[in-house]
Amino acid sequence: MVTAASVPARSKNAGKLNQARREARTAAHYAQLAADYAARANAHANERYRLECLDWLTPCRRILDVGCGTTNLLVALQRDLRAAVCGVDASSAMLAGGSGRGYVAAARAEQLPFGDHAFDGVVSINLLEHIAEPGRVLREIARVLQSGGRLALATPAAEWSGLLDWAERFRLKLPEGPYRFLTQAELIESARRAGLSPVMCRRILSMPIGGKRWARPARDLERGIPSVGSIHWLTAERSAIAE
Repeated sequence: MVTAASVPARSKNAGKLNQARREARTAAHYAQLAADYAARANAHANERYRLECLDWLTPCRRILDVGCGTTNLLVALQRDLRAAVCGVDASSAMLAGGSGRGYVAAARAEQLPFGDHAFDGVVSINLLEHIAEPGRVLREIARVLQSGGRLALATPAAEWSGLLDWAERFRLKLPEGPYRFLTQAELIESARRAGLSPVMCRRILSMPIGGKRWARPARDLERGIPSVGSIHWLTAERSAIAE
């Protein structure tokens, strides 16, 4: 059996170094995109995320957006749900480019600056694919959620990585920077291990053209062709917390 003690120190240090390099590359990537990110972001995808969040997070009164970027979704949820909202993002440049109200902070998703069970709703859009250890982020999300609290999460589907790479190559989507897409099975298992109970995991359609007006027709299309989407959409609840 291989244990932590049996792994040479050099190998463990190399892993930490690689993770640090990845985080530095991701930070540089988003610092470069930040100035016009909101203007270039996919309007169709943003509207899809808003509609899906309204379906799942409506009962929530205290919502955290993990990886909130330029805060577009944060502002929409505050407006539409009249909830108290907070947002965190590792990129200060992205936060500076937003118009977020409520509370926003520069913080790593692996170390959220909030107490246990502080929120009854969490949303995280297109973050996990940029994280070296997605399970750590999901455990932090579970930690800050109260028992029965709700999570809405989107991340690109590894099953459609070829199409997503093609779309980026032809500038139909913003460049990803460092990433690793997850399969549906990986996402569900990671959520369960973190203490979350998946309610539904399906794929949603994110179209590079058409804007907001195509968001509702795309939802109708997915009902007839469930596997058509390139984005995993996970809804989950915080498992019961032992007293």
